[in-house]
Amino acid sequence: MDLRPTESSRQPGSLPVVAIAGRPNVGKSTLFNRIVGRRKAIVQKEKGTTRDSIQEAVSWQNKAFLLTDTGGLEFAPKNTLQAAVESQAEEALRNADLILWVVDEQEGIIPLDERIAEKLRRADKKIILVSNKSDSAARDFRDSDCYRLGIPDVFKVSALHGHGTGDLLDRIAEILPDSDGYSPNPWEFTLAIAGEPNSGKSTYLNRILGKSRALVSSVPGTTRDCITETLSRDGRTIRIVDTAGFRTRDKVKEASTFFSISRTQQAIQESDLVLLFFDATRGFTKTSKVIAGLVRDAGRGVVLVANKWDLSEKGKDSYAEEFKEDIPFLTECPLEFISALNGENIEAPIRSAFALWENYARRISTRALNETLRQILRRKPPPPPAKISFLLQTGVRPPSFVFFCRHLKRIPDHYALYLKNSLSEKFRLGGLPIRIRLKEADK
Repeated sequence: MDLRPTESSRQPGSLPVVAIAGRPNVGKSTLFNRIVGRRKAIVQKEKGTTRDSIQEAVSWQNKAFLLTDTGGLEFAPKNTLQAAVESQAEEALRNADLILWVVDEQEGIIPLDERIAEKLRRADKKIILVSNKSDSAARDFRDSDCYRLGIPDVFKVSALHGHGTGDLLDRIAEILPDSDGYSPNPWEFTLAIAGEPNSGKSTYLNRILGKSRALVSSVPGTTRDCITETLSRDGRTIRIVDTAGFRTRDKVKEASTFFSISRTQQAIQESDLVLLFFDATRGFTKTSKVIAGLVRDAGRGVVLVANKWDLSEKGKDSYAEEFKEDIPFLTECPLEFISALNGENIEAPIRSAFALWENYARRISTRALNETLRQILRRKPPPPPAKISFLLQTGVRPPSFVFFCRHLKRIPDHYALYLKNSLSEKFRLGGLPIRIRLKEADK
């Protein structure tokens, strides 16, 4: 484990990075959540809960920094999932400006801590030793137990209850460089990657970013936390969030899996658009349909992504027929066919997302809307005596419209759906959750 900085370390003008390190189950994720002020990292007694490194921007005493939570270090054998977790943690530590090394005060210093200490001391890094779970004075171990590890900066805290974390943050602010010159690139929109387990979401994220950011394994449920990154294309920047594989409730057996699902639902709610991944070799399964329903209910635009297309024997046209028959609200959504593993067509979903975003904020002239309304009514008028006299756009993100009607109660739901689909088709708003409202016109 070589933690010396590399050429890939922090670039000028970016936020300084503070990484939390330590062996499993010493309270790293609890400390992360305490500092960021919300439950972003999943916390469980289950060993190895944290797998991917997750980040969050933090501000304290006019100092801004990027806090990184990493997986537990235990020097696992090569070619195992835990070894991959540790490899990603080591990469995060190499790129850190300051390391918060967490130990468990109630357990005391164990040989694994001493082994980690040996590696950390060789790194050219500033290190603060955080003695966590310092809740009971009767169980405190001697200060010498900490100082013999060779780290002079020692803080005793209770990440669970918040004791001592203010002093720790004060010290972090003292060490870190001034962040006045930091000017973040604001992203245009947030794009969530959602789908069932092993549909290739993390492989796609790594491929599109050009680096190994998310753990990839054949083990279902490898990704547990949501991973956030920024992606730039042609001078435009978006925020991209890789979510954990979604399972239906009847398949949830672990608490960590339950929290992963909750994080996925929250990520969909907080996103603007969603790349909905599914495995082309398995087709659009029941679980994929459940996720599609969540995206629709959240009112988010969606691009469908059929991954592992190079291994599928199914024709592209067959998917259009399947959606039209079983999932009509997805019929007009953009559908891209890719192979994340081979890098085939991987830019297509991003291009579709940008195009969808343009329509998401699009304003259509009242004249164009009412010319379209006349065509819609000629093709299929409402049941008499109902009449529709005017159409007006009332909002964007998502596009929202109002139809002014007479005898509104005589217009059935299926006709309202016809109006909505006709608008979507005419103005190419497929994939967006457009909203319509029928309003009784004044006499």
